[in-house]
Amino acid sequence: MKTLTFLSLIVLFISTGVSAQQKNESLIVDRMRREFITYLPNGVGNKAPVIISLHGRLGTAARQMTFADFKPIADRDKVIIVCPQGVERSWNDGRGTPANSRGVDDVKFIDELITYIIDTYHADSPKFM
Repeated sequence: MKTLTFLSLIVLFISTGVSAQQKNESLIVDRMRREFITYLPNGVGNKAPVIISLHGRLGTAARQMTFADFKPIADRDKVIIVCPQGVERSWNDGRGTPANSRGVDDVKFIDELITYIIDTYHADSPKFM
């Protein structure tokens, strides 16, 4: 009986795997710490697709993770979700935002973020035609 219980616990552990994780992370880009939140669903594997969800002006990565709520999709389809944080709650999108005024290179940040996610979590790499 003890052997059967032990084997049942092993099967339960293997079938549940690692639980979903939400992580606060950062990269250094152009000598500036750039922050982002990564959501890894339970059972995510190699070559997982990635959704990068940018907040709007005056938004935050944390609010975007809740507001957009891609977690049900991520859990169902094993997709990695990444919500980057803009500088002073803004992006350098060509308008007169704080990030634009400071000359922040958000294109470089997103490019390095994609590389980080591919290298760290073995996500699927983008395909360009």
